[in-house]
Amino acid sequence: MFVASLRHHSANEEYVRRYLERRLSMDTFTLEYLHVMRPAIFRLSVARDIEPVVSWLRSVGISGEELVELVRHTPAVLSASVDDQLEPLSAVIRAAGGAPRDVLLAAPGLAVVPVAHLKGTRHVLRQLGVADEDISLLLVSLPDSYGQLAEALHRLFQDFGVAAWKLEVRHRRQLAGTTYHHMRHWNRVKGAAPTAGHHRVDSHGEAHRSGGGSDSDDDSPRPRPAHLRGVVGRHGRRPSHGHLLSTSLITDSQVFARLKNVVAALEALSLQEESEEDWEAAASQMAHTIQQLSELAEAEASRQGR
Repeated sequence: MFVASLRHHSANEEYVRRYLERRLSMDTFTLEYLHVMRPAIFRLSVARDIEPVVSWLRSVGISGEELVELVRHTPAVLSASVDDQLEPLSAVIRAAGGAPRDVLLAAPGLAVVPVAHLKGTRHVLRQLGVADEDISLLLVSLPDSYGQLAEALHRLFQDFGVAAWKLEVRHRRQLAGTTYHHMRHWNRVKGAAPTAGHHRVDSHGEAHRSGGGSDSDDDSPRPRPAHLRGVVGRHGRRPSHGHLLSTSLITDSQVFARLKNVVAALEALSLQEESEEDWEAAASQMAHTIQQLSELAEAEASRQGR
């Protein structure tokens, strides 16, 4: 049994290697680099994992050497879900006025940053008073910085993944669920019992479903378990600076000050689109302030043993 399993893994590794070599024209050096640094990709299924991702990347205009370079930089993209990660990521980029090809080539790592975190980052910046167009400017023009900011927020706030997902669900329900509830309310025969799946709204304005079926009417994938880890602190307590459903809950003055520095740098960035030299200086300052927030996040994670 053990020997058969080894043979199976060995055969799969060789199959993945041949696929990358023939279909992506990946050179021997890159294959060896991936085999040493990211051996897990050689255990993926070509049909289920790799081929759908490669086809999607080609569909947005990334092919040839660009595709090889993207995989070399971010091998984890080969295991990304097209439906749960890449397509929603493309929608986020397009909604910000960007092209998925340009953004992913500029920041390959963005391909594996959970979309819920990217949307949660926009929500946080909105609450801090940043205009939507300035947030979009950061995502499209400096995608690496945007992704770094999202990861910093995820480290700082243990329940960021959950909060960002809840915000997405709430947004969808605001757009569709409430209207659907009122339509069902007036169309239902007076006195009739609610049917399975009927919507109700509680005292907090949140939509729910009664009867059979799922307890959520959205089709967003829930956060993976890795993004749910640490919703409660080490000793059963939440971090002192709260969570990100509302920035008013942030009580850590250093965290809030760093976030305000990010906002100030972003506002300065939005004013420098005419001069290339001023733009570069503002972009550098933007990256510096986000790096400071990331360092604070790393220190906080180390302090809490995460």
